Amino acid sequence: MCIQAIEAKQLTGQYDAALHLKAQVDNLTGRNDELRRELREARVEGNKTKLELERNSGKVSVTAVNRYHQFNI
Repeated sequence: MCIQAIEAKQLTGQYDAALHLKAQVDNLTGRNDELRRELREARVEGNKTKLELERNSGKVSVTAVNRYHQFNI
């Protein structure tokens, strides 16, 4: 409701500063949403990479132990 009043006043040439600030807030809110989305995506990707590394690390350890036993028996 307050925003509508500010926008209505802008038509009469008043409250230009308030309208400018509203535009900045809208812009920053959009950017904040975008950054939150990017952060969520980065966390998901990091978790995928961590799981893959843990899986591969386990495979390397088992393979290394098997090769060690194969050549040292």
